[in-house]
Amino acid sequence: MEQQVQVQKMLQKGVIRESNSPWSAPAILVPKKAEDGKPKFRFCVDFHTLNPVTEFDSYPLPRFDETTSTLFGSKYFTVLDCYSGLWQVNVKEEHKEPTAFTVPSGHYEFNRLPFGLSNSPSNFQRHIDVVL
Repeated sequence: MEQQVQVQKMLQKGVIRESNSPWSAPAILVPKKAEDGKPKFRFCVDFHTLNPVTEFDSYPLPRFDETTSTLFGSKYFTVLDCYSGLWQVNVKEEHKEPTAFTVPSGHYEFNRLPFGLSNSPSNFQRHIDVVL
């Protein structure tokens, strides 16, 4: 039931769409910590078969100590809320088909960058570097 609720939310937000892709990865719900004690779940797609056949993007992720050292002497600070940040990055049309996954309610593929792909972190970091 929870899985279907999360799929419906992703459909409404345009994160995923129905698919006819020959690719298919399993989707599971993984428990996550909840401050209020109520059980919460993260929707995960297992891309373990897609990642090995993906051309690796070696864009570097920043080192935390190097990033924080650039703040020395600064007077003003701000916060960017990157809630579901990967879902803010569109996937090219020709790359959507391999992101397909299957759940009991149907077969879907991602319109936005999914969690779990080997290149998602580097792709997102590239976008953040351009923005900042």
